[in-house]
Amino acid sequence: MVENDTQTVSENVQILQPDTLDVRKGEINTLNKYVGYKLKETTPAIIPDKIATGETIKVYYVIDENQRKDLSYTIEYYKDGILQPEETKEVSINVQLLKPDTIPVDKAEMVLSGKYVGYRLEKTSPSEIPTIANNGDVIRIYYVKDQFNYTVEYYYDGQIDNTKTDVFTATYNDVITEYADKNIFGYRLEKTEKLPLKVTEKPEDNVIKVYYIVDDGNTKTLSYKVEYYMDGVLQEGDTQTEYKTVQILQPDTLNVDKSKINLVDKYVGYKLEKTEPNSIPDVATTGDVYKVYYVKDTFGYIVEYYYEGQLKEEKTESLSALYDVMIDTYPNKDEGKYYVDYTENFPMKISENTNNNVIKVHYEKRLSTITVHYYCDNMNDSDKVTNAGNGTTGGSESKNKKVSISQDIVIEDKVDTVHKISEATDISEKYILVSKPEKEEITMTVESQEFEYIYRLKETKVIVNFINQLTGEILATDIIKGQVDDMYHAVPKDMPGFGFKHDEIPENEIGKMTMEPITVNFYYQPSPQGEPPVAAVTPAEKHNFKGQGPATGDSIVIVSMAIVVAIIAININQGKILKVNTKDLLKGGKRVRKERIVGKHHTAKRPTRVARMEKTSRIEKSCKRQRKH
Repeated sequence: MVENDTQTVSENVQILQPDTLDVRKGEINTLNKYVGYKLKETTPAIIPDKIATGETIKVYYVIDENQRKDLSYTIEYYKDGILQPEETKEVSINVQLLKPDTIPVDKAEMVLSGKYVGYRLEKTSPSEIPTIANNGDVIRIYYVKDQFNYTVEYYYDGQIDNTKTDVFTATYNDVITEYADKNIFGYRLEKTEKLPLKVTEKPEDNVIKVYYIVDDGNTKTLSYKVEYYMDGVLQEGDTQTEYKTVQILQPDTLNVDKSKINLVDKYVGYKLEKTEPNSIPDVATTGDVYKVYYVKDTFGYIVEYYYEGQLKEEKTESLSALYDVMIDTYPNKDEGKYYVDYTENFPMKISENTNNNVIKVHYEKRLSTITVHYYCDNMNDSDKVTNAGNGTTGGSESKNKKVSISQDIVIEDKVDTVHKISEATDISEKYILVSKPEKEEITMTVESQEFEYIYRLKETKVIVNFINQLTGEILATDIIKGQVDDMYHAVPKDMPGFGFKHDEIPENEIGKMTMEPITVNFYYQPSPQGEPPVAAVTPAEKHNFKGQGPATGDSIVIVSMAIVVAIIAININQGKILKVNTKDLLKGGKRVRKERIVGKHHTAKRPTRVARMEKTSRIEKSCKRQRKH
């Protein structure tokens, strides 16, 4: 709150007038009361026309960021005291109106060294660059010409005499027109180079050369030779002979120009081995020979290994070999599951450029196979025929051979590739899966892999009912258990007090087991009182059929020695007499087979039973042939 700007409005009214005043809105500044500020709000939000005595109208102002001003300072550069107006730079900023009239100084905006070639910083004004400048300040930077060396070299017969060399100092851009004459007896001035000389910022360019030569026509020629050897073999074409003509009275020596003797890189791929003498002298006697020996250098090379197109840097081999050697081997890193698809730059001759000494070995993963078999492990069991009634399963014991029941799946792919295997989709529903691989997501390995899905024929059964034909009562039931496609043979059995109806043998007494249970019904009639029951026919034991219970086809009779009379049974249905041979019955209590003398009706039915058994035999043989194929 700005107390000094508080306005109080008072009015004197008759005592009975209401305690309200008219608001003088024209005296309330809601626009631009303060410089740099703007109206934020009033309380109340809308200034009323009338207000109760004692009430306060509040007007709130906040800083107005849109009210701004520009601040700046100037940087001026001077060369030898002369302002360089084109280099003048103004640094400015824009700030809120209420901010102070100062600006931070950015020294990065100033060049305090090397701004002008050949000049150096002399001073600044102020002498110390401030960190804060006032609006309108000027910072002046003064440069003056710098001092640089120049050299005068003296040459005699082309050879520099370093002892005579002079070094002087002069101001940048000064022009040097004189030098000290250092001629010696018997010589004369030949020429000068870089005279006059304009002093530059580069001392190496500030060189005046003065050349003297012998002033006598009676001269002699001196020389020395430099021979170069590669791996001990003289390179005659590279022999250097250096000559020097001197006045006849001069000694037979000459300076060796070592700059012309290559002791570093005369031959690509070679390095200096030695010189003869061990150290090249500065002065040679005419006729001297200097020998420089080079031998092959050693250079690095690398072998990079790429797997499936990707470089594995950790596998890279860094090796070295002599220059020009042919590299025709490299460390094998196939990891047992890769093979070399191709190589780059192999074999490789070592060069002096190590960037070119790179062998690239590209590996691809080996191919492998996964074979999936679909087997049934009890196919031989289906060759056994269930024989009801005689208590035998017959046939040789099962060998549990594994027989393929679907096309093998063969997957060929790269090692480490993951493939999913699964059950076959074309397996008959009569099979049930009993065994499969522990894992069905298989990773290809270097070695071929084989997996098996094992099936078995489903369990099933044949229900054999023995029924009283007159009442429909089921006298007994046998269950033949087996598997789908097993052959079975249901046979009637002796039922006490009943005779088997031979003329009503069911069509399905012999057959092949199916997924759904099969029911075979045998019908019996009650035997007349006092008449022995009609015996059921026993199937031939050679038929190895599955049966429904213990053997009952053979009627076993314990004949007492006291029985001496023949039992005569009258066949009520056929009107025939069934005879029993008493001699066969009196066998000392031994078990004997009863012989039935049947009438024409029974005689006619016998071939039917035999024909069915022969048909069964043919079915068995046919099933076996099918399984073999």
